[in-house]
Amino acid sequence: MKQAKIRVLIFIALVLLSGCKNSTPASTTVTPGLDANLLTEDAPKSIAEVAPARTFQLKLPAFISSDQIPANAVSEFIVQGKAGQFLNVTVDDKDEKRSLPASSLFAKTKDGKKLNSLVEDFCTEEQMYVLPEDGAFSVLFDPLDHKAALHFSLVDENDPLVTVGLKPEQIAINFGAFGQENPIKVVSFDHTCEIGESWPASLAAENKISFRIAQTKGYEEAFPKDKSMQLLQAQLQSPGKPIDAKNLPYANWGNDAGTVMTARPALITGMGWKAWRWVEGLSQDGDYPGGLSYVAEGITDDGRFFFRITSDISHPAQRRLSTDNIVGVDERARDRADTQNRLLLEKALASANPSSFTPNLNNLDAVIRSLKLKR
Repeated sequence: MKQAKIRVLIFIALVLLSGCKNSTPASTTVTPGLDANLLTEDAPKSIAEVAPARTFQLKLPAFISSDQIPANAVSEFIVQGKAGQFLNVTVDDKDEKRSLPASSLFAKTKDGKKLNSLVEDFCTEEQMYVLPEDGAFSVLFDPLDHKAALHFSLVDENDPLVTVGLKPEQIAINFGAFGQENPIKVVSFDHTCEIGESWPASLAAENKISFRIAQTKGYEEAFPKDKSMQLLQAQLQSPGKPIDAKNLPYANWGNDAGTVMTARPALITGMGWKAWRWVEGLSQDGDYPGGLSYVAEGITDDGRFFFRITSDISHPAQRRLSTDNIVGVDERARDRADTQNRLLLEKALASANPSSFTPNLNNLDAVIRSLKLKR
């Protein structure tokens, strides 16, 4: 019996040796749609799978300079928080030529679950992580050879940045002929790192007229280096010569276009609030507006709430004076015409009858005057 087993083992060994001598290297089967590089042993690991080169225990708020962070390695930052709070992480990247990818920042619970954020994943300049429980949380960061500093802070659930302080039923506004297909709703803190408008938590209605209201302190937290809200507050408290709208909140935000002109500024007073309204010209390229907007920005008398109302409008003078009608001129001549025609447009709009605008400016003003806050 033993000899039979030995003969079987010798036969198997001979077969295996023969196969090795005659075999060719095995080919790698790649699943369609997958990058073959991802199947190699050298494929880059997720930041969550890399052992950190340095770990920081932070007491918040905290600032970590770029000199403290390893340039080409993952660092881990341990923070403490409570359920209902938000962990705000801001990346101050000094490299203006390259942007950090979304994969350079990752936050997780102590048991490895990814933290959700109020901000899109691809925004590496700022994240607002929702803390689901009490305890320790970990933030992983790989600067990828960028000179980048980090700011960490906790935001409480009742902070003006993340709560409106008003309910939809506390807002009364009559949109009239402009419709009210979409009711007023609560919108979470919205940090937009590309085209668009970043807003603290707000109440909003999007009809033919766009309406939003938020806490002024929330705006100041969202834009800590911006002084436009203070300028608007000062002008409303002591109205004199109207401030150039280019210096007021959300100037130059319209569809990635810049504010190139304003006209017809007027102070409107309502129940417990004041607002400036004006006609605004926006342009993505050149000094002549490609479109017109009706804009009103106001603050409640107690300084707590800021609101903004906008609507697309049109006027025959804008089309008549458009430099798109000019042909056969060089670039310098077109630039001069842009400026000249913009100045002519400002004069034309300043003296035009409100009914010559579409929609009628008086009807738009009536919407603003109907605004009431029930508190």
